[in-house]
Amino acid sequence: MAIIIGSVGKNEITAVSLKRAQKWIASAFPCEVLSYYQDDHTFIGVAGATISYSEDYVAVVDAHFGPEHVINLYLRYGEACVDQLEGSYSFVIWNRSSGKLLLAVDQMGARPMYYNDTGSHFVFCSQFDGVLAALDVQAVFNPDCMQEYASRNIDATLTYVKGIYRLTAAGYFYFSINEEIEVRKSSGFVYRKVDAPLTDAGWVTAYREVFTKAVTEALLPDVTVGITLSGGLDSSAIACLLAEELASTGQALHCFCATVPESFPGPITDERLYMQAVAEQYPNIKLHFIDIPEADIFDGLDEAIKTEPTMPNVFHYHDRAILEAAKACGVKQLYTGYGGDYFASWSGDSVAFAYWQKACYRKSFRLVKQRAHAEGISFRSSFYRNIIRRSNTFKWVRGMLQKNEPGLSSRDDSCREIKSLART
Repeated sequence: MAIIIGSVGKNEITAVSLKRAQKWIASAFPCEVLSYYQDDHTFIGVAGATISYSEDYVAVVDAHFGPEHVINLYLRYGEACVDQLEGSYSFVIWNRSSGKLLLAVDQMGARPMYYNDTGSHFVFCSQFDGVLAALDVQAVFNPDCMQEYASRNIDATLTYVKGIYRLTAAGYFYFSINEEIEVRKSSGFVYRKVDAPLTDAGWVTAYREVFTKAVTEALLPDVTVGITLSGGLDSSAIACLLAEELASTGQALHCFCATVPESFPGPITDERLYMQAVAEQYPNIKLHFIDIPEADIFDGLDEAIKTEPTMPNVFHYHDRAILEAAKACGVKQLYTGYGGDYFASWSGDSVAFAYWQKACYRKSFRLVKQRAHAEGISFRSSFYRNIIRRSNTFKWVRGMLQKNEPGLSSRDDSCREIKSLART
C-alpha cells in the first residue's frame, strides 16, 4: 500500500507545510522510492508508488489498477469518475490547467486518507502522522470522540486530535484553491444495464456470479491469504469461495476464528461447530481459534489509538488479537465478512420503511405483511416495528419522553461526565 501526502494552499504557510511534509515522508520511509511534485501552491509526495505526469494532470493512484485508467475516467466523467471505479483504492489528481484537486477513497474506505483544512491550506495524507507532521502543531485532544466511543455510536470521521479528520467510505474532495472545501459522496455503485433474471433460480445464479467475481478478483497474487471466520453465513460463504480458488493453486486459506474459552460460563454462544463444519468441506482450510480476552472497552485503548487514529470500535481488543494472529501466520491479505448482514444475508427490514418514505404504500404494506407472517406476529406489531418506530416523529417523541423522565441522564450530563473523565 502506497503512502500519499500532499498540501494545497495559497499563502506562505503552505510553503512551510510543504517542507515539513517532504521531510516527514523522507524520514518515515527511508527504504522506499520517493516521488515528488511541487508547484507554487501544491505539493504531492508518494512512497511505494510513482507519480504520473501529463501536460495537464498529475496523478497518484494506490490501487490494483493503474493511473491511466483513473485519468481516462476523469477525462470522460469529471468528478463522477468516482462512481465508475470498483475495488480498493485511493487516489489524487491535480488538474494543473484548471487548478482543481480530486482526492478520493473507495466505497468501503479500505485505504485510509486523513486531512486538515485550515481555510488557508489543505493537508492530506494516507497516514495520520503525516498530517500532524505537515501541520507541526501541538495536538489537542478531541473530547467529542470520547462521547461517540462511550455511546458506541462511532463517528468514523473523527480522530482523537481536533481538526484532523478521516475521509470515510465513498468520500471525495473536488475543489480549486479559492473554493470552499466540503466532503462529497460517490454513489457507491457502478450502474450497468443488465437483463434481469426471470426466475428465482436465475437470480441465484446471477448473484453467485457477482459474488464470486467480487471475492476472487480482489485476490492478490503470491501472498498468504486469511479470513476472519465467524461461522455465520457471510464469512462462511466468502471462505468457501476463497478455499476453492486457492486450492486450484495449491494454497492454504487461514481462517481466524474468535471464540470464547470452552469453559466460559457466560451466555455467549460458541460457534466452533459452525467453523469446523466449513473447514471439513475444504482440506486447504487451516483453522486458528483465538480466545476472546476478558476485557472491557477501555482496556488497551491507548495501544488501539496508536494503531487507529480514529476512535477504534469498542471491540478493538478483539480485532487486535485477530490481527496479531494473522501477522504471526504471515498473512498479507485478510478478508472479512463484516458488514455482510446489511448487503447479503440481512432480512431487509428497512426496505419496507424505504418504500413508505417514497409513498409506495402498497409495496410497503405487502412487505410488512410478509414479515409478520414470517415472524409469526400480528400485522399491527410488524407495522409498529418496521414503520412507526423508524419514523422521525416517533424518535422525536421518544426523545422528549426520555428527556423528561426522572432518573435518566441527559446527553449534556453524559457529555460532561465523559469530558471530565478524559481530563483526568
